[in-house]
Amino acid sequence: MSCRALAGGGNSSEVLQLYEGIFGLEDATAFAAPTAAPTAATFIPNHASAAERMAWAQIRGFTWTDHSITKAGKHKRSEEPPVCDCHWGRPQNSAMMYECAETPGCTNRQLLDLAKNPQSGVALEVFDTGGGKGWGVRALRDLQAGELITEYVGRVLDNRQFAKKIKGHNSCKRYLLRAGDVVIDASEHGNTARFVNHSCSPTAIIQLWQIAAEDGLSLRTSVGMFAKDFIKTGSEVTYDYKFEAFEDSVQTRCLCGASNCRLFLNRK
Repeated sequence: MSCRALAGGGNSSEVLQLYEGIFGLEDATAFAAPTAAPTAATFIPNHASAAERMAWAQIRGFTWTDHSITKAGKHKRSEEPPVCDCHWGRPQNSAMMYECAETPGCTNRQLLDLAKNPQSGVALEVFDTGGGKGWGVRALRDLQAGELITEYVGRVLDNRQFAKKIKGHNSCKRYLLRAGDVVIDASEHGNTARFVNHSCSPTAIIQLWQIAAEDGLSLRTSVGMFAKDFIKTGSEVTYDYKFEAFEDSVQTRCLCGASNCRLFLNRK
């Protein structure tokens, strides 16, 4: 995505509002971040080495990271993780969107495993979409409904830091996503997820998971992107930003091209 045509046509005055609620309403707010004009038409992050990902990202003005960065004392963690109950193929924790701490034989660790081994994830291609939308992301294999696509990562901010960021924000320099009391800033640190475009008929959804922290004694919020329905090889991965605009902003044309397009990003 580009600052000029954020997620299919956004401009610098928009705020994105996500509503992907499981067991209650979760909200997220984001601002656009720039990417430099592409020097190559495509890039496949998890087919590249860590050094190659870093070099590619640096050309585009950010630092590649495979997991969110938490500043000590700034990210309030929740209660102790529930005991792993993933026995006999019935992972109750997974149904409640909790990932288990490291337990032998437990398969309820997809976000944790992805952060530990990014190259094991879904092969995604960052590509120049053309048509004014800038960068986008497409799947290089078939994805089943409910399958984890990627994690939205960046620097974790508290509400005070978030308020400071947006007070004099320039969306051409910021890309923030707020989920409850957790704010992820992908402006300077991020991964493939920061390039996923908006669509009024999205192929993916955002889910908020509580996963075991590195100490195994507490939980932290992780923002996962999952296939909404079956996604065919070569299809673009998109999700519905559900834009909310500032009071003085004008409506912004949406370029997603969906048959049910709302025509403007900041129109419900």
